[in-house]
Amino acid sequence: MVELLTRSPFNTTDNIYAVAVSGGPDSMALAHHLAQWAVLEKKKLLALVVNHALRPESGDEAKQTALWLKKMGIAAKILVWTHGRLTTRLQASARAARYKLMQDACKKHGIRQLFLAHHADDQMETVLMRMLKGSGPDGLQGMGEASTQGTLTLRRPLLDLRKKHLLAYCKKNNIPFHNDPSNANPQFGRTAMRDMLGAWDKLGWQPHDLAYFIRRQKMAAEALEFSAHHFSEKLMRQDRKKISLHAAGWASLPDDLKVRLLESIIDRLQPRTYAPKLMQVMGLCTAMTEALAHQKNCTKTLGKCLFTLKKGMIVVETEKT
Repeated sequence: MVELLTRSPFNTTDNIYAVAVSGGPDSMALAHHLAQWAVLEKKKLLALVVNHALRPESGDEAKQTALWLKKMGIAAKILVWTHGRLTTRLQASARAARYKLMQDACKKHGIRQLFLAHHADDQMETVLMRMLKGSGPDGLQGMGEASTQGTLTLRRPLLDLRKKHLLAYCKKNNIPFHNDPSNANPQFGRTAMRDMLGAWDKLGWQPHDLAYFIRRQKMAAEALEFSAHHFSEKLMRQDRKKISLHAAGWASLPDDLKVRLLESIIDRLQPRTYAPKLMQVMGLCTAMTEALAHQKNCTKTLGKCLFTLKKGMIVVETEKT
């Protein structure tokens, strides 16, 4: 028998957990395996099936998936995304809607942990896509085994397993599943990344190689954050809704630390889900550094914050609306 998890995935005293099920082989394999552990651990498991309503057959597929899950002894709830016509950012919009629907459902049922079927191939795609977009150590850590979304913990127990292992598990256990045609759509970036994985396979990459790379990125990110915290304590002071930064001391830092200090100031004054883009922060760094070198005053706005360089200090406050 093909095994997935050798230890119980239920790591808390909670009695009920949720699993996201698309109906594809990855999530069906995870749901089947979690159901076996749920029986052993005397836990309740709720499957959340999202109907994105993007294809005419998606409603029937969601119903079929719910029936398959019922035969496995898993309670299932279908969540329908209601939307108008979508022309841009289709996958990003669907992803955001999917997580919002599942988060709301978990809150309604008192569930604090949601299992996701991301695996090693997904992780590799994520790292490659972030690499192509110029991510640094923070982004190149990939997806974590656990992350938070509000009060909900997202669990990814399959990150050490390849797609082929999950397909083998489905075959061995006669688990039915749908094949989503959008996974082969060349207009989506992840489809191209999946094609690239064939080349990486020929080079002999394995999940443990990727795990080592991710660990190195995590170590680098932690070191940079440690340094950023040290210099923020040394160079910054906050007075209510205003933060002052010693300009010369800041300008002497390596570029990455300069960026991190400015990002941390914006985050303190304007906490938000999405931070300004890296290129925007780097542009602000360049403007402030050049103004300081020429002993000029400078005023810039970013992330709804006003940055003013004057008398050797960069003073940051929330932008007045």
